[in-house]
Amino acid sequence: TWAVSNGLDGSPGKESGEANDPDTGGLNNLGEFGLGGDPLNQNDDGSLLHVTSREVTGGGDPEGVLTIAVRNGAAAKFSAGDPATSTEEDGILYTVAANTTPEVAGGGAGVTVTPFATPAAIATELGTPPAGYEYASFYINGPEGYFQVTVDEAP
Repeated sequence: TWAVSNGLDGSPGKESGEANDPDTGGLNNLGEFGLGGDPLNQNDDGSLLHVTSREVTGGGDPEGVLTIAVRNGAAAKFSAGDPATSTEEDGILYTVAANTTPEVAGGGAGVTVTPFATPAAIATELGTPPAGYEYASFYINGPEGYFQVTVDEAP
């Protein structure tokens, strides 16, 4: 239903498979669905997440903060994990991980990813999420680190 409502009819340039990337923006259709993207507009792929640094724990130093659009109901299901936090919603498995090196899955010291009870990004930073989506925000325990967001089909 999502593919058809977003103009994916299976024709060239409008391929509808989960692994297809008809807008050639680097995010396949499954990722576009999971993060509220437009599969035919490569210019929106970078707007599906917001990363900033701000003080959120009361310690005086800024933490890295990530906000992403997720399917309605997913935000409240995230729980803190080291080095990742995951949840499922609408057939999507979301995993948010962080590390002190860019190779999140490939090694290095892990950092704790903690979800916010409410999104950290304000409306002026991201605007209203797409219909059927809400924002989920996470922070890492320190000002430096790398986030990795994975969107997979839920098992």
